[in-house]
Amino acid sequence: MSAIHGILAGSGSDGYDPIVVTITPSTTSGTGPNPTTGLSSGSVTASAVGGIGAYTYTWTLVSSSHPSAAITAPTSATTAFTCDIGIYEFATFRCTVDNGVGPSAPAYKNVFVSWVKA
Repeated sequence: MSAIHGILAGSGSDGYDPIVVTITPSTTSGTGPNPTTGLSSGSVTASAVGGIGAYTYTWTLVSSSHPSAAITAPTSATTAFTCDIGIYEFATFRCTVDNGVGPSAPAYKNVFVSWVKA
């Protein structure tokens, strides 16, 4: 009974602790000659705690100064980002983490990326 009590004591709507996401590092950048096509940033890693079960990771573009901004591994915990640059470009990407156990809400965190002419 104590194990069941521990599970039900969580603060999430399904009785489990809510999922909490962290991204390391919280910002990243890339530098290259002007112009550069597909300049890569450093990689970032999303980590999750809370909830139960295996986590799934989904990276999406939130906003960007250039339409070429892209995600290299959109369903992996660790990814990098690419963009064609002129002088300076920037973007915000979001990682949404879910454990597939409803009705827990997925959790998300944003990361800021910049690309600069070397």
